[in-house]
Amino acid sequence: MKIGIHHRTGYYSDRWIRYCVEQGIDYKIVNCYETNIIEQLKDCDALLWHHMHVDYRDTLFAKQLLFSLQQAGKIVFPGKKSNAPSGVVEVPDASVLSNPKASRSFTPL
Repeated sequence: MKIGIHHRTGYYSDRWIRYCVEQGIDYKIVNCYETNIIEQLKDCDALLWHHMHVDYRDTLFAKQLLFSLQQAGKIVFPGKKSNAPSGVVEVPDASVLSNPKASRSFTPL
């Protein structure tokens, strides 16, 4: 599993990146505002984007992008479809290759 993270210095993405490094989770930094965001996410299974409700660009674009990615089968945070408790993203660990039910919870806070 590879996670795309929209990075904004000083916000939640700093913690997400640190968590991925500490846990050995494959990730890459993406920019959701670039015209090639879909291409950036081709090798990713998930996108984490703490969009800001006070930023008009985020308000206009984030929900549309996240919804579209989710409909295309990507895991997104925040997302509408989830069986996990609010704020928790289920992230399969490396053992998923031998056991498809293996996963661990990832709280992106």
